[in-house]
Amino acid sequence: MQVLKLKYSGRKVYTDRTHMAQTWLPGDVKAVTGDAGKELLRFVEFKIHKDAVAQTPVTEPVLAVQTEAADSAKVLLAQDQQAQEAEAERQALESTLTLLDSMDKAGLEAYAAKYEVNLDKRKSLTDLREQVGTLVEQFGAR
Repeated sequence: MQVLKLKYSGRKVYTDRTHMAQTWLPGDVKAVTGDAGKELLRFVEFKIHKDAVAQTPVTEPVLAVQTEAADSAKVLLAQDQQAQEAEAERQALESTLTLLDSMDKAGLEAYAAKYEVNLDKRKSLTDLREQVGTLVEQFGAR
């Protein structure tokens, strides 16, 4: 079996869609089969490493190291995804609160209806904005 050593020069964690389904971290050098190597070399981020072709089969220790690296990469990927989701939620909340500052009483009443709350339009505009802002902070942007 022909084995190629490829180097990944991408910026993000990448999981290939070959039959090996390896997770690549920036700067990783891994041994892959010839078929998987051909698929990955179509992408600019993958280059053949110095010790390009080896005739040795992939051994269990190499697979164990790759599995450990894949597990740590999955953890990093999950943490990164959680951070991105939290940032997106925070930005949505901020943009909604900014939008409330430009709404009039009718707009605030319509927006509060999304939260199934009826506003008392006799209150001042500032009080209504505070009330709707509290709803947004408590239940999230809708």
